[in-house]
Amino acid sequence: MKKPLLVLAITATAMFVMGWVGHRVFSNSEAANQEVSLSMRSADTIAINLQEPLQQIISSETYAQADKTDTLNKFTAQPVESSNNQQIPIASGPVVNEDHASAETENDEIIKHRFNPIKRFVNFKVKVEKIKKKPLKLNYSTSKFAKLYRAATLLAVKQGVDFGGAYAFASIPCGLGCYSSTLTDMRNGKVYDGPHASFGYEFKTDSKLLIVNPPSADGFYEACEDCEPQLWLWTGKGFKKIQ
Repeated sequence: MKKPLLVLAITATAMFVMGWVGHRVFSNSEAANQEVSLSMRSADTIAINLQEPLQQIISSETYAQADKTDTLNKFTAQPVESSNNQQIPIASGPVVNEDHASAETENDEIIKHRFNPIKRFVNFKVKVEKIKKKPLKLNYSTSKFAKLYRAATLLAVKQGVDFGGAYAFASIPCGLGCYSSTLTDMRNGKVYDGPHASFGYEFKTDSKLLIVNPPSADGFYEACEDCEPQLWLWTGKGFKKIQ
């Protein structure tokens, strides 16, 4: 009987010890879990507490930037009054002075003069002759340069009398702002040199007057070196400038 009791006592003691050890281990585990949970909650709380100032900072910077942008927009859109009571937007690009611009426009306008001739076509009227036959051959001995413009001269002859009662006038473009001319006597075929021009000619069949660089229809011409109208008179042997 002693040995079974001893075994039973040892077994009971061992079970008690194991139970106590298990309880301690379990208690320690619960405490550790509680500490871990508390630590995690503390960390979350700290993170939340840290995020709030950070969000406040970011929000503050965002609002500050927005305020700055609004202020800048208000500044750039804010008009100010100039010395001549004109509203000029600030920082909106180069400012043009309207008075100065209008002055430049006026300076850029083309200046024109009215042509007041001392003589007119009516002052040199002639009778238009009836020429039945056109000259078969042209005589260039009375000219220096007319041979250079034979084609234009022949074309004018074919068209008939259109100047001074018995002559055919040929206007020949020779470049930009350049004209040459010839005059052919339809009675004998003699060809003469005409004056040069910058803007062409004006003439009449029943007048000996030739206008070089004639003005526009309203009687005005541009004020430039070679723009002024000129009056030339046919003398029977050549042209003579009278104005």
